[in-house]
Amino acid sequence: MLRPSIGIDWDDVTAPFNSIAIRMANEKYHPEKPYRLEEITSWANEGRTSVIKEFYNDPELYSRQIPTEETKRGIRRLMQIADVFFITAVSPHFMGVRAEQIMTQFPELPPENIILGSAKDRVHFDIVLDDAIHNILDSKAEYPVLMRKPWNAKMTGLLSVNTMAEFVSLVRQIMKASTSKPEKITAPAVLALVGPSGSGKREITEALCGSKGGNTTENIRAEQLFVRPVNYCTEPERHGHRYVSEEAFDRMDFFEKTGPEPCGFSIFGLTGERERGYPVKEKPPVCKGCRGGKLRFLGGRPPF
Repeated sequence: MLRPSIGIDWDDVTAPFNSIAIRMANEKYHPEKPYRLEEITSWANEGRTSVIKEFYNDPELYSRQIPTEETKRGIRRLMQIADVFFITAVSPHFMGVRAEQIMTQFPELPPENIILGSAKDRVHFDIVLDDAIHNILDSKAEYPVLMRKPWNAKMTGLLSVNTMAEFVSLVRQIMKASTSKPEKITAPAVLALVGPSGSGKREITEALCGSKGGNTTENIRAEQLFVRPVNYCTEPERHGHRYVSEEAFDRMDFFEKTGPEPCGFSIFGLTGERERGYPVKEKPPVCKGCRGGKLRFLGGRPPF
């Protein structure tokens, strides 16, 4: 993949949309409890924040849509290494406005690289970035990537990013991996297994780290190539995790944790003391995750 084609969404990916509608609703109705973006927990948005839908066809919302400088820098970096397209679903009444928005913010983009329409699955790109779960699941792209937002936080087992800067980094990694031979993983490094529930992460971890994942950073056997960092969970009898109460969990010093929203019922965390010592033992750890969210690499390069 020497120069990939990349399709990027506009609303809530390149430029804010729902956050502007939230502000407009608060400005108009002055609710006792202000509306918050985090309350939009599904694409349908059927809760109390559904009131913001009335602003979706308000010209004022579109006039406020301006990408951040960080986002624009990231997209311009992508333009240097890839063929970038904006593919955006917009009401027919605002198609002209949307095209003008994009051309104003990115005058160097060829106008033919602006695609307006909701049938995103009919257009093929090497990589796509979108915040709508249905667009990611239906995508024909080789690498569909989800931009994390409150309304897609429960989606697991796929590539995802939180910012445009993260997306640029991911694209570079994809390009490097597709044009180079697989490299041997050597410590210090992290092997991350990411996939939905039931996809076989546990079995792979046990194969790499020993039966039942027994080969952890606290118990290392010489013949094993990998170790599993000790991690903690607030759900009793959860296989492969060390149980602690939520009160004890809150008092612990974790360098990374997730939940409860992404996992639905429990919270997970990795502590820093023993796990940060693994490079000395020269055993790359295997981190098993349920979502494509933030993952911090503690040493060496990411193993992909």
